[in-house]
Amino acid sequence: MTNPMSPEETAYYQRLLSDFDFVLDQRWEDRGLDRVAPLGRVERDIANFGENGPEQRQILAYRGVGKTHLITAALTCYRLLQNPNHKVLIVSKSEEFAKNAVKLIRDWIDAVWFLEHLSPDGGRDNVLQFDVAGADEAIQPSVRAIG
Repeated sequence: MTNPMSPEETAYYQRLLSDFDFVLDQRWEDRGLDRVAPLGRVERDIANFGENGPEQRQILAYRGVGKTHLITAALTCYRLLQNPNHKVLIVSKSEEFAKNAVKLIRDWIDAVWFLEHLSPDGGRDNVLQFDVAGADEAIQPSVRAIG
């Protein structure tokens, strides 16, 4: 029998499901990145636009500003945390970059404590695609990348 969550745990989990900025902060803290490379205004603006921008949008920024970490990986994990049946297609400049993006997302799901329940438990799970635990069986994988 599982223990019911305390009111504080319930509020924390609800915030994880509803506040992308909070998820970013918790992920950065969990990995110790808040001490090494704290998120600045530009990174938060990119993340906010990625989450709340128009249906069709592009993000153009210098190399190293965090587009892959903030949008490709973090926003994908956030969407899957909200709904394990969400489908994500990552279109990349090369197959190698696509593999790296999928690996980053998988690494976060396996390593970050509030994402671990999404770790694949069978089915599709390779370098270019995987299904998260709790997702309904579907033709399309939960996360798929093409180069």
